[in-house]
Amino acid sequence: MSPIIQYLLRSLKEEEIYKNNRIQHKESYILRLITLAYLTEKTLRVSDLLSNHDLGSYPTIQSYITKLVLKGFVIRKISDEDKRVQFLIPSDNAISLFDQLSKALYDEKIVSTP
Repeated sequence: MSPIIQYLLRSLKEEEIYKNNRIQHKESYILRLITLAYLTEKTLRVSDLLSNHDLGSYPTIQSYITKLVLKGFVIRKISDEDKRVQFLIPSDNAISLFDQLSKALYDEKIVSTP
């Protein structure tokens, strides 16, 4: 099977997993940023995402974060030093989601023709 077909089938599987978890495209991007920062032992604050104008306006970004929190994929942790600072941490559900995604994207047995 050609690499292009493999890529397209895997990306469709990825979209299906996000859809099954009620995660929209922008939410998935934000969740990936949060999880990547966490797994690489970096801290990601709400203000870090708010400063990324490619994600949208402040209210829009706050809305995406709130939706991810309500869906159980992100935890807001208030800083002990400054109560105005909030850190974003992926929940166990988010880690499990990315585990499922990585298996779907990298396991050859899952890829099949539609």
